[in-house]
Amino acid sequence: MTNKILLSLMLSFGALFAQQMDKNIEINNAYIRQMPPMMKMTAAFMDIKNTTDHDMVIVDVSSKIAKNTETHISFMNNNGNMQMKHMPEVILPKHSTTHFKKGAKHIMLMGLTTKLKEGDKHTISITFKDGTKIQHTFTVKKF
Repeated sequence: MTNKILLSLMLSFGALFAQQMDKNIEINNAYIRQMPPMMKMTAAFMDIKNTTDHDMVIVDVSSKIAKNTETHISFMNNNGNMQMKHMPEVILPKHSTTHFKKGAKHIMLMGLTTKLKEGDKHTISITFKDGTKIQHTFTVKKF
């Protein structure tokens, strides 16, 4: 009986913490770029606002629609060519909005396991350094 009560309390506090995290992190303009059907990768973009009094750090992203999901950044290399690289951590400064946009930070979805159609909605999970995880729905948009 005591184990059931303890488990119930743990689940309740976990749900409450997740709800609070959702209030502290606001995600807007979330979309996945629709690519031609033969392409096996695409990118997701968003504006993510950290309303807390401390920096938050994204350490993992995942989605059921891709075999591999990572945070990346695009940049101009010394030869004047656009290049991108994996970002193992993305710092979200306190009281600020970080923009995941084309030509900058973005979420790479590699090894797509489903065809993306305009208007489809898919969930991306975001995990923070403190172990909390949020899920957000992204809409597929054609460009």
